[in-house]
Amino acid sequence: MSQLFMQHSVTQVCCGGQHAAILTESGHVYTWGRGGFGRLGHGDDALQATPKRVDALALEHVKCKQVACGFAYTAAVTMEGQVYTWGAGENGRLGLGDELDKMRPGHVKDLARYPVKEIFAGSVHTCALLEDGRIFSWGKCEYTGHGLQQDVLSPLHLDAFQGQLFAQVSVGPGGYHTITLSTTGEVYTWGHNRVGQLGYTNNEEVPRNNEGAHFLPTPRRVKTLAGGGPPLRIQKVIAGWGHSAVVCGNGDVYICGRNFQGQLGLGDPKNFERNERNHPYLAHFRVITDLQTGGQQKVKQFACGGEHSAALLNNDEVYTFGAGARGQLGHGDSRNEAYPRLNQTMRATRRVIKDVACGNNCTVMLVGAHRIPPLTEYCLEFITQNWSLYRHIDFAEALPHDLFLALRRLQHHSSFHDLSISISRQGSDQGMDQEDDQDEDQEVDDCLVSVAFSSMSFWEETAVSNASACTSFSQ
Repeated sequence: MSQLFMQHSVTQVCCGGQHAAILTESGHVYTWGRGGFGRLGHGDDALQATPKRVDALALEHVKCKQVACGFAYTAAVTMEGQVYTWGAGENGRLGLGDELDKMRPGHVKDLARYPVKEIFAGSVHTCALLEDGRIFSWGKCEYTGHGLQQDVLSPLHLDAFQGQLFAQVSVGPGGYHTITLSTTGEVYTWGHNRVGQLGYTNNEEVPRNNEGAHFLPTPRRVKTLAGGGPPLRIQKVIAGWGHSAVVCGNGDVYICGRNFQGQLGLGDPKNFERNERNHPYLAHFRVITDLQTGGQQKVKQFACGGEHSAALLNNDEVYTFGAGARGQLGHGDSRNEAYPRLNQTMRATRRVIKDVACGNNCTVMLVGAHRIPPLTEYCLEFITQNWSLYRHIDFAEALPHDLFLALRRLQHHSSFHDLSISISRQGSDQGMDQEDDQDEDQEVDDCLVSVAFSSMSFWEETAVSNASACTSFSQ
């Protein structure tokens, strides 16, 4: 794969239910993974072990600016704002006016008059954010936000906001809910809410559909993110399969939803309320305190996957947590993590990390050139690699503030966490309980993308000119 991209700079990485996609600087889309329903766009349903260019787009001289992977289909936006979709067509999720599967990209002509900024692909529904801030959606009726009783086979303007315009939209990989951020900073959600992923409790406010699942058929503002304190200044919204998150201007991350594998980063799932299926969940957004660094470092990007999450800090540190059985956390083992854990492998590369994406059971990162680490980082490495020095941390009071904070974070999140060393300012640490039980009812499928790595080496670095893709996949 490294030789494949030696002449191409990658600008975006994307994960779906069982496949992934890369967008190059030249506007070409590459896909790989399971090919069922034609989701790879190569004209067949064969499994593709390495990234392959979607030639049907290239032959028509179509250059793309964004790509999105749904559970069994793919969508892309061209430089001119046109939309192409391919893969599974059930429920009209492709927006082509029918429910047929498409082995090659098809032009969504009903959006031809509306320049599209971004496209978002879920499990059975799709959303498009226009350049003017309006939202169009289509697919399975319960999840489009239109409140209709029939599936929407073609793009339809979501006219439920009384003229409100939007800056961001997010639909999780294989997800059944949507979260949006308006241009005035308000958050709206709709769709599935069995595990509180919309930020609401399941009472009379959230009805059930014909299958007995709690869902909101039309968008509703998340009031718990709007009042009761100083403005959060929300900058990003992120949807996973069964959980949701928002990133604030100060780097704080608020999260809610399903916590069966610890994907909320808030501690042992055994301590959470359970729904009628006995799944632990959190129905209201809560801040992830272990990502509140207190220093100059803060979260700049966040990704929600099937049952895991990833946080990228502005110093290029990556923290992952949640389900680890498929290697999707990238720590070199298969343990679950109930709290954010620093990925030491990525940290050791000293690469600039440009993008991180989570699929159902995989993680993909886009990395750039090597960076020169600050003096604090060199000092931190020297202390932690010298056991006799690290063991006698009573000198911490004399350390520079940033270095002290870095040591405290490392004590919480790294392999040194188990040493139970106390820092005088910090007190005792909380244990990182693991939840290893597997959910028999989970609807998340394994990502069977073939990537060459050893049994417990989950990270493969792929040189891509000045940008590289690092992947952590299920074997």
